[in-house]
This record gives sequence, C-alpha cells and structure tokens, in this order.
Amino acid sequence: MQGDRVATVQAELVGSDVGTVAKLISQKLPSLSIPNGYKIETVGDLKKQGER
Repeated sequence: MQGDRVATVQAELVGSDVGTVAKLISQKLPSLSIPNGYKIETVGDLKKQGER
C-alpha cells in the first residue's frame, strides 16, 4: 500500500442492525461515480456480514 491514499469512513449503528445496513450499502455502492484508479473496499463487520 505504499503511496496509496486512503479515506476511512466509520459509522456507529443506532436503531438498525449490520445486516440491514450492509444490504443498503451494497445497493448504493454501484451507483457511486468513482474516479479511475480508486476503489471502494469494505472491512470489519460490514465485510464479515457480506461473506455470509
């Protein structure tokens, strides 16, 4: 990852569960316009939820 730029987005869930939020995020991500050379990567609980 040398030279990579990283932006971290974190959230604390209030009034919802990880499964519901993971589903909503997976529905929204494809519609985002991401510049060439960039990528979106999910990690932590959200990634674990997606692997189930």
